Amino acid sequence: MKTITTSVLAILFAISSTSVTAQTVTVLDFEDEDETFDIIDHLHTDDWQTNTAYTRNTFAINPNKTGVNSSNRCASFSGYNSGNEWWYGLDIVLKNSIPLTPQLKYVHAMMMTNNTDTDINRGLLLLNSDGGSIVEKWVAISGEWADYVFPIPDGAVEIRELRFMFNHQMNVITYLDEIIINNDPTPRIGLTSTTNVLVNKDFITYAEDRTIQIVSSAKNLNIEVYSVLGKLIYTGQASGDKIQIPVNEKGLYLVKGNQFTEKILVR
Repeated sequence: MKTITTSVLAILFAISSTSVTAQTVTVLDFEDEDETFDIIDHLHTDDWQTNTAYTRNTFAINPNKTGVNSSNRCASFSGYNSGNEWWYGLDIVLKNSIPLTPQLKYVHAMMMTNNTDTDINRGLLLLNSDGGSIVEKWVAISGEWADYVFPIPDGAVEIRELRFMFNHQMNVITYLDEIIINNDPTPRIGLTSTTNVLVNKDFITYAEDRTIQIVSSAKNLNIEVYSVLGKLIYTGQASGDKIQIPVNEKGLYLVKGNQFTEKILVR
């Protein structure tokens, strides 16, 4: 218990001068090819979207690091076959669906194109695990990196597939990077390191009233919750469902599950 207490206090002192940010899920940042393959189940490159005219690259070099996105790697899509194939692009099917909470209302994606003269509109279609459509939205993409925000409708419970649709002409490339989900409708003006939830982890958490909500995608997940002083206030097991842990006091708590630890602010 002494080791746990020390680590808890060290984390809390490190963040004591800042507020805890809204919950954010990082879906993909494309920086590490092996990590990307661990998250993506497939890109629809060997079924109804198969076409040798298309090039999908999930480990492309960022062609413009001077703007709001200075990351080294990104994803890209190029190719054109006919004017009617608006559905082609980077159709990302995740290995694990993303459970949605009241704090996860907007999908953010950094995008840019090398040609803004033709087919400027790009779309995003969100789907659930059954292949059902959640929402579809089209936006005009600029020639420099910008953050595009796609609202998630009320009632959606998960996201399994992100279908970025690019109706290209010849010699057009669209770049995609830094896909996150959060509760902020404001476009990002620069990349930050405020992410506190990873899509390939076994659980996500959020606070609601005086209750810590834990949504687990794994079976037999051991959960521990610690107070600000490192006191163990809950231990139990989540089995692919939501569990609710009432707490008596407002403040910071730590939720531990497998190798992941998450900070939660109860107001």
